[in-house]
Amino acid sequence: MQTKVALLNAHNTLNYGTMMMCENVITHLGQQDKRPSFVVLADDLDLVRSRLQQATGQDCIEVRNRRRGVLPRWFPHSVRRVLDDGVFRYVNVMRSVEGCRVVVILGGDDLSQDYGTLRLMDMFLRLLSMRVARKKVVLLSQTIGPFTGIGRALAPFVLNQMQFVFHRGPRSAKYAQEELKCRSPQEVAADLAFLPLARESERGFIGELGLDARGYMVFVPSRLSRSYCADSSKYMDGLVTLARGFLDLADAHSCKVVVLPHVLRDPNDRHLVRSICDRLDSPHTLGLQQELLPWQARVILGGSRLNLSQRMHSAISSIQQGVPVVALSYSAKYKDVIGSYLGLEDLVVESDPYAFGDTVQRTLEKVAEVSNQIDAWRSYIAKALSAVPDDAARQLDHLAALLAES
Repeated sequence: MQTKVALLNAHNTLNYGTMMMCENVITHLGQQDKRPSFVVLADDLDLVRSRLQQATGQDCIEVRNRRRGVLPRWFPHSVRRVLDDGVFRYVNVMRSVEGCRVVVILGGDDLSQDYGTLRLMDMFLRLLSMRVARKKVVLLSQTIGPFTGIGRALAPFVLNQMQFVFHRGPRSAKYAQEELKCRSPQEVAADLAFLPLARESERGFIGELGLDARGYMVFVPSRLSRSYCADSSKYMDGLVTLARGFLDLADAHSCKVVVLPHVLRDPNDRHLVRSICDRLDSPHTLGLQQELLPWQARVILGGSRLNLSQRMHSAISSIQQGVPVVALSYSAKYKDVIGSYLGLEDLVVESDPYAFGDTVQRTLEKVAEVSNQIDAWRSYIAKALSAVPDDAARQLDHLAALLAES
């Protein structure tokens, strides 16, 4: 009988970064002699199943409703929703992974307080519910912390219940081991998105958009306005200024600017892309609105001369493709993954939410600097990437060995 492994935090396949990690787990483990079957929890079951099958070519994917209620159908819907999402929330989590021996928590920065303490507490309780259900829980490609208050108090207890923790940067590992005193098995490994996607060699997609390789530059904006700027109206004005300066630089190199949304749900960056392009009103700007598969987004990023990104995994895809990228950061994860792990600190610009105008100017200066040294940066990136694919795959090899034991 096939071993079942549950993949959590993969429900939003319209977040290209999330889906990249999920499909790389499926593709890599699907090549093992004793390949497991995969259980992915989602809300839109048909969409998630279709996108993952298209991207991976694998047919061993079961998509379950991540809100499997415990109450019978004859309860009024409104009552069921309140009780299932509240009182029975973590019972539902345990029911959703029935039959799975191993539960994989796909990475990111969910185990931090960047998105609020309540969200962090919910994540902690989900992890503990898996352990109550006697599952082996493995955390892949994680940025852990920093925490304050109750988050700081609970984090060591929760993390010590995990089967294994893979950090995607040395700062995260040092924080967990030295400050939190976590004793669960831990290692530093590259973000899963540094692995090649199954279909990324299909380069013809660029031509279908009317683009020539190295004949354009890509700007990836983010709707996480509160993370970047305390004033939402100033944020939008700042992004337009940033995009206009990026367009001027592109014009100087006879390039177009592609404005690419990298998250199309929760939140949807397409509206932001449309607004930016409307205000630029330039024939040399292409704002993409269609739903892409992650490999298509990566092909676009990989064909560019230079990229500017407010989304972590679009920056990772750029680097993975050997394309210099200036990453506009709102959290510690950028400095850890791109800076500490890869040694490319100079590609990260940290945002000041109370002086976003200054952030915009610093970013444009950095973009111009990188553009003037584009060949040198390509060389730096190639050297930084030399051991990264093996480092990323190591955590999946560990997972495969764990599944073989289960």
